[in-house]
Amino acid sequence: MATTGEHSEPASGGAHFAAAALTGHFIICGLDELGFRCAEELNRLQEKVVVISPAAEGQFQGRVRAMGLHTVRANYREDEGLRRAGIMGARAIIIAGTDDVGNIHAALSTHELNPDLRVVVRIFNPDLGSQISSLLRDCSVLSSSAIAAPAFVEAALQERFEQRVEVGDRVLVLRRGPVNDPEVILAVAATSPSGAVALFPEEGADALCLADTGERAGSARPRAAVARRRRRLPAGLTTLTQLLATVADGRLRSVLGAVAAIVLVSAVILHSFAGMSFLNAVYFTVTTITTIGYGDITLINAPAPILLYGIGLELVGAAVIAIFFAVITDTLVGSRLRQALGGLHRNMDDHIVVCGLGNIGHRVVEQVHRMHIPVAAMEVSEAQKAIVPVRRSGVAVLIGDAREVVNLQKLDVDRARCVIVCTDDDISNLEIALSVRALNPELKVVLQLHDPDLAARVQRAIGVGVSRSTAGLAAPAFVSAALGHRILSTLPIGDRTLVVAHANVVENAAAAGRNVEWLLDGPYARVLLIRRGEEQTWRPGPEVELLAGDQLVMVSTRKGLDEVLRRTEVPAAVKV
Repeated sequence: MATTGEHSEPASGGAHFAAAALTGHFIICGLDELGFRCAEELNRLQEKVVVISPAAEGQFQGRVRAMGLHTVRANYREDEGLRRAGIMGARAIIIAGTDDVGNIHAALSTHELNPDLRVVVRIFNPDLGSQISSLLRDCSVLSSSAIAAPAFVEAALQERFEQRVEVGDRVLVLRRGPVNDPEVILAVAATSPSGAVALFPEEGADALCLADTGERAGSARPRAAVARRRRRLPAGLTTLTQLLATVADGRLRSVLGAVAAIVLVSAVILHSFAGMSFLNAVYFTVTTITTIGYGDITLINAPAPILLYGIGLELVGAAVIAIFFAVITDTLVGSRLRQALGGLHRNMDDHIVVCGLGNIGHRVVEQVHRMHIPVAAMEVSEAQKAIVPVRRSGVAVLIGDAREVVNLQKLDVDRARCVIVCTDDDISNLEIALSVRALNPELKVVLQLHDPDLAARVQRAIGVGVSRSTAGLAAPAFVSAALGHRILSTLPIGDRTLVVAHANVVENAAAAGRNVEWLLDGPYARVLLIRRGEEQTWRPGPEVELLAGDQLVMVSTRKGLDEVLRRTEVPAAVKV
């Protein structure tokens, strides 16, 4: 049931305010770190904001009231709470709770009360989200973890990081490389040795660039669908594959080397001193050390030294062969036991370790695994829902507390390329990061901290690696969707996020008749594509004239996009 208490504490400290009487405002449902960052972002844009939260107090309640935002203590799944927040006069609503079912409930309730209202919903499950968005008239479904995960992967991999983006009829990839590469369409950002990020650099050998892959949009999807329908390998073939994979085991390579050395040395001795042909000597050695001994070739009439050598060969060979089969058995059976118990299948090297399989950890593991980079994960609870799909994809998952050094050692952290720490608790993340550094001071650590300010301070002061805030990375995309920006994708740039978005040049807009250079005078944005009828112009020059009806694709900061949209989509007659 919704409660009756309602708080309204504007910055001026005025009298009691009825949020239901507001118009043109934004409603935010849920007050976790994402909801707070969205409210903070909208407040920075001087928009009117009403926050609905069922909790009486929380770590963000005081901070919201300190900003002078209106808060309603109510259940945002119920009509009463939505009405008290002014749902009928709102401009848009951001449903930012952590429960997919609760968020869907709130979205459907909102649609029934005000079908024309723009709805932005936070949903982790992409398939479920696409179905919900198709049911509502003006709905954007976003996943904060899907938006933020590429930033964690980019921080971990850097030079090997790639993110695919479909623009127009092309498939672009965000990757590091030289700005003047002929495949590069737009250089997005470069990082100086001091760590400063420069957007849209004109030169450089190691910049994040959007490059043309040569693929056409949608061409890769049918192959993915076929891959999902592919039958699993037969059990016998799977076992053979595992057997062949054991060759990578260092112990097995050592034993195989010993067997080969015994056979070669023995064949030379028997050929030289027992009068056997070289092939017969090899045959006799193999049958002797494997204890088969058909009796067709014997040393019974050989000289005493050769006979004594034969006795020694039998003893040594039998021991080596026994070790050989023991190693094979241990590798196969041990691999299956470790897999069943959630351990590493084999020793790993130059891999990525992910600590925590919550929403972010799940997304990070999926993306790294899709890039065919070795990855292992650790989760403290067997009940975590992401464990089953992650293990099914072939990624090793250990159950244990990553704060304990002994558990980190099981993940071969000392030989890892990077450790990504993304549990749901900031203190645990800091403890894990410090434990990793104790094992390997040179190892890169990418750390999730929910507070963006804390993340920045930790990165500067403690030096545990790269700190990221999921809410800080995702909030701009949610706010852009609420403002009506048509976002194609988000691009991680250090601790910031750029957006790839559509813009239309409408009749009588300020940009109509102006050129690209005038449009970009001021805002942090670049025009990636101009579509004019059937004609497409990629990365147009500054002199290209903009006409009413042009469709633009921009790469921009969110604030830069606001200015571009004011110049392109607001007719001059209605400007203030």
